[in-house]
Amino acid sequence: LTSRAGRVPIVVTRDGEGGLNAFVNVCRHRGAEVARERNGKRNSLQCHYHAWTYGLDGRLRAAPRTEGLDLSDVSLPRAGVGLWGPFVFVNPEPDAAPLEDALGELPAIVADAGIPLDSIRPRRSASYQIAANWKLVVDNYLECYHCPVAHPGFSKTFDVDDYTLTEYPTFSVQRTPGREAGEGLYAFLWPNFTLNAYTRNVSVNLFVPLTADRTLAVFEYYLGDEVADDEADEFVAFVDQVQREDTELCESAQRG
Repeated sequence: LTSRAGRVPIVVTRDGEGGLNAFVNVCRHRGAEVARERNGKRNSLQCHYHAWTYGLDGRLRAAPRTEGLDLSDVSLPRAGVGLWGPFVFVNPEPDAAPLEDALGELPAIVADAGIPLDSIRPRRSASYQIAANWKLVVDNYLECYHCPVAHPGFSKTFDVDDYTLTEYPTFSVQRTPGREAGEGLYAFLWPNFTLNAYTRNVSVNLFVPLTADRTLAVFEYYLGDEVADDEADEFVAFVDQVQREDTELCESAQRG
């Protein structure tokens, strides 16, 4: 799979031995991106510029018309990589601290809440262009003081008068009981990753800075196979309504 860590293109692979790898997705010849599809299954990665070909371990395997050149030490630069449930995290620094240090107690908190990360998969996605600085978007996410005023549907579903926020060194967790069933759990992992869980339905939000006054909010919906399509559509519509209300708030705050 391909993604970006900030502005750095990244490609993540499973090699022939099953090892998880992440590399800077930039050819060592002229700097073009090597892998260009979002997802795929290949035995090698070939740059579309000059056909330099790399193995799934990042090492250069072939380069046309380079006879006589010693390219044995050429490989894609490694990046840090780690897994949490169905989520892959990357870090452009190969020697960065392990993912577990950043996550801290968060996996245990999510597991204790009964959220089935091992049995959900991505089934829906959406994105929003928000005309506001990314810090305003995150700041809005981190408080529900505005919920009774700006989110009537959400406040009807959850008891926002019984709403808690607990801070940890690298993340925070907000929780609110449902008025009829379940609870809402909203985890913010610094600086821009959020996990929003409603028992068996999970949405992940990534708030990506584009410019000083524009943010891309990427939403991925992870649901179990037992969740019917109409229930999935209802869940997405509920989250979409809340986000559209939040977008209006953030853009107003940016103008202000």
